[in-house]
Amino acid sequence: MYRKLISSLLIIHGLIHLLFEFIIYDSATSEYVGWSGQSWLLTASLGASAVLIIGRIIWGLTIIGFVGAGIALLLKWKYWRLSAIITSAISLLGYLFFWDGLSPEPYYWIVGPIVGGLVIIFLLIVRWPKNEKLFGIMES
Repeated sequence: MYRKLISSLLIIHGLIHLLFEFIIYDSATSEYVGWSGQSWLLTASLGASAVLIIGRIIWGLTIIGFVGAGIALLLKWKYWRLSAIITSAISLLGYLFFWDGLSPEPYYWIVGPIVGGLVIIFLLIVRWPKNEKLFGIMES
């Protein structure tokens, strides 16, 4: 059950990043939700088209990575942890580059980088959860 919970959280976190692949108009609030395609750091030097491509790649890798890590954990693939750590780093890079382009306000999305940071801290530094707890085996 523990493994299924963590897997589900990784998959859900990945799917939430789908909102950054598109800018969605919310007619109920008359606001846009998602990523506008802007970057405070890259747009002026690379141009809007290049930034849009870079952003789509970063957010796409984040979606695929978190969903893949969740599925890998469900299937007891031992590299799920590495996948989640790398994907968290990519996600944090996306937040760094594209923070000002997140709508309706960037701070609405603060949970994303917090989760990414916590994933890195717990999986890489603390090494929690242990594979023996998740898979019922002794860690090598």
